[in-house]
Amino acid sequence: MKATWRAKFNALCAMNDGYTFITIKRCNDLTTVWLDEIISTANGHTVLESGKIKYEKFKNECLTYRELMNYSKNK
Repeated sequence: MKATWRAKFNALCAMNDGYTFITIKRCNDLTTVWLDEIISTANGHTVLESGKIKYEKFKNECLTYRELMNYSKNK
């Protein structure tokens, strides 16, 4: 994924609400991207993907890519 202003803003809002990373589906496999990586990557550059992790332990701390791009504080 590429870093954009919208992704950075939504990542910052999600981090403030307690989320730490997002999952992206790649060829029937899930890869993770840390929200702080999105924020620290320059606009237009590709964000470093962290590979596969056992995200079941962190269900309350992760979002999907789609949820991040449509993120709004609903709490």
